[in-house]
Order: sequence, then C-alpha cells, then structure tokens
Amino acid sequence: MWSDISGHLSEKEVFGMSGCFVSVGRKPIVRVSGRESLDLMQRISTNDLMSLKPGESRQTILTNEKGRIVDVVSVLHVASGELLVVGTNPLPGVLKDWIDRFIIMEDIKTTDVSASYLETILYNLEPESRPFDPQLSGHLLAELWGTEVFFRMVCDFESSSGNVRELQESDIAEQQVDSFEKFRISRGIPAFPSGSRRHTIRLRRVFTISLAGRRDAT
Repeated sequence: MWSDISGHLSEKEVFGMSGCFVSVGRKPIVRVSGRESLDLMQRISTNDLMSLKPGESRQTILTNEKGRIVDVVSVLHVASGELLVVGTNPLPGVLKDWIDRFIIMEDIKTTDVSASYLETILYNLEPESRPFDPQLSGHLLAELWGTEVFFRMVCDFESSSGNVRELQESDIAEQQVDSFEKFRISRGIPAFPSGSRRHTIRLRRVFTISLAGRRDAT
C-alpha cells in the first residue's frame, strides 16, 4: 500500500497491481452545468477547485453552517462549464438539494444523474511487476482517507460489464460488499453518514485518472 502519494499516476501504474474491487451500485452523482459552476463549488466546499483543468478532479467537503459534514465529494471537471459531483451520502436527494440551495441568480443547472452511473471501488491494492493495460471506460477518482487509497470507478451501465471483465482478467479480484466492509472496519475507516460524525476525516492530496475515450463509450 502506498504510504505517500505525490503527483499523478498513469493507468499502467494503477492497474499494474493486485487487489480487490467491489461493485457498490449507484451513488449520488450530480451534473452541474453552466459557466459559473466551478465558482459555485469553490464557494460552498472546503478545497480549492478553481485550478482544476478539464479531466481532473479533487476531493472536497460540503459542510453546513455549524461545520458538520453534509457530504464528502469528488468534483470532476468534465469540460468547460460542466462538472460531475460524485458524493458519498447514501440519503437520496441530499447532494442535489444542498447544491441547489446556493444557486440564486447564477447561470447554473443541476441534474441528478445517479441513475445513469454505476460505481466500483478498487481497494487493498499492492504493486505488481507485470504490466497491465486495461481497456476501461468512465472516470477513475482516487481518494486518500488517512493512509488508505481508494479508487472510485464511475461508468455508465453499458460500460460496466466490460470494465468488470477487464478487472477480473487482471489480478484484481471481485469481492462482495461484506468483504469490503470488513476491510473498511479493520482499517478504521468511518462509514457515511454516521461514522463521519464520530471520527475526524483526514483528506490528503487527491488525484484523478480519466478513462474517457478508452472505448467508444461516452
């Protein structure tokens, strides 16, 4: 497991590894569109997002007026004026409703696109010497919680089965949710939302690898 992360990793570096993955189905994802979308997310979250270039993402936190966590999200800068905000709060509608409350006269539109995407989590990764060049579609969001690296792979339904097949052909073994939960608990990683209220969440440097264009998919 990496103890220190600096810079960006290539796809071959990430997938030249053994580890586990688990399909977690749908998670809250909101498309934020409009020329002021990046500025909005900059104002309502904790991390600096204005330096994000198209194809890059950054992990950040949405908090209420008392400093309590509403959601921990990854903001993906898809293209100029278009963001995907990938959340963790399992309560339906919370992410979109929270963003909407700050839109007053801005040229911004939000769309809940959760039903259009599936999420897979890659975890417990260990370096391997053999190269692996997968053909994957979607977005790979790397998040660092404490000292644990997780990769959240977000893709559409059509690409999901192909991505799973590519991972299975690599030394990245498919696991059930129960196995992932045991791993999470053993590493002291809080669940959301109740766990995040009892623990201090430490977010360090976060990076992203865009898989868009690896197939003919979106």
